[in-house]
Amino acid sequence: TRWCPMSQPALGFQQIIYGNGTDVGTVIALHCPDKHKLIGDSVKCVKDANGTYWAGNTYCKPLSYNETHGFQLAVLLSIVSSAIILLMSMVFITRCLVNCIEKSKRKEMHRLVKLSKYVVSSGFSMSGYMG
Repeated sequence: TRWCPMSQPALGFQQIIYGNGTDVGTVIALHCPDKHKLIGDSVKCVKDANGTYWAGNTYCKPLSYNETHGFQLAVLLSIVSSAIILLMSMVFITRCLVNCIEKSKRKEMHRLVKLSKYVVSSGFSMSGYMG
């Protein structure tokens, strides 16, 4: 015989890559539905001394929990990490601003103390200005 009997896969659909679907030399690929992965590559109708048969083995295997949810977990962890980094950055910037304000206040206080010492040492009096 010059052809291979056609059979339908348990899951997925077949696509003829080469040939007419049953003749010797025909190559068929399998495409799997969502949440399944393809095991194998393609099958080919071959002929030898024993007859014709499909060489190769392809089938669709359901994805494991880790394969289907691993990406979602990675995205969630990335979002959490980004939120932590953002929070830490905000704390750092806030602390820097507080330090800057405190330093400015200390400088102003030091300037006022120097000014008051100068006023006291020079004998300057505000009494003439008070009316």
